[in-house]
Amino acid sequence: MTERLEKLRKILGDLGADAMVVRSTDRYLNEYVPDADSTRQWLTGFTGSVGDALVTSKEAFLFVDGRYHLQASQEVKPEWTVVKLGLAEPIFGALCARVGALARSASLAVLGYESDRFTVSEREQLERAIAGTNAKLRALLPSPLEALMGRARVKFEPLRILDESRVGLSSVKKLERLREFLKAEQADLVVVEKLDDLAYLTNLRGADLPFQATFKAKAVVGLTSAAVCLHGREPSAALKQARGSFEFVLEKEFEEAVLRVAGVGRRAVLDPSANTDATRGLLAKQGF
Repeated sequence: MTERLEKLRKILGDLGADAMVVRSTDRYLNEYVPDADSTRQWLTGFTGSVGDALVTSKEAFLFVDGRYHLQASQEVKPEWTVVKLGLAEPIFGALCARVGALARSASLAVLGYESDRFTVSEREQLERAIAGTNAKLRALLPSPLEALMGRARVKFEPLRILDESRVGLSSVKKLERLREFLKAEQADLVVVEKLDDLAYLTNLRGADLPFQATFKAKAVVGLTSAAVCLHGREPSAALKQARGSFEFVLEKEFEEAVLRVAGVGRRAVLDPSANTDATRGLLAKQGF
């Protein structure tokens, strides 16, 4: 763990950042993250479901609430300072307060963050924490921690295709309602990243993550078409036939799917609490 911390500090120095926030969530904004996907667990050794980390050039902090005071103290190495919060204290809020204090004391100049693990709202909260100081945020994408730890190869089970006669609304009807919303907002596109929202929209289920029947993917819905970008699995013929209202592609084709679904339109709607800052950045790059 000590070696991992020093390797991260070396990379941050090379990237021109002197600190980094490491979230407990993954690229799909989940609370319960498989061990192989948790950059925070890999870096700190802490295995609890919730707890964010802040690494500077000289210090390392792990923020946990009352559920994990004892566990965090037992699992992390002495290089880490465990910041023990009450159950009513928001973990990310406490981290932002520490960031703000460091920025105001001129101990922090450039703060790196994994933009694919931050919602738009969370990025804005970090910005407010350093407002009025000379500190700046820097999106680190791809994550330097993922580069260090490597991504594990996992074989995913086929998706479970729900019988739509046994659910409240068909996926076709759900798409129609979503498109009504887009028209009312005079928008061309919406990106669905929260996995429970995606499972609901498609009437599909998976077993990719602990304690939930969801699957790793992102969806893009436009006025005339929709695409689901799957992680770790090829779409089966049965899946394509059962959910013909969606185009199924691999996750690496996400940006191309965004442009294809949007067509000539360049107005997108985002939920700041359910879309990642990385997606916001991608849309901005493409003129949305």
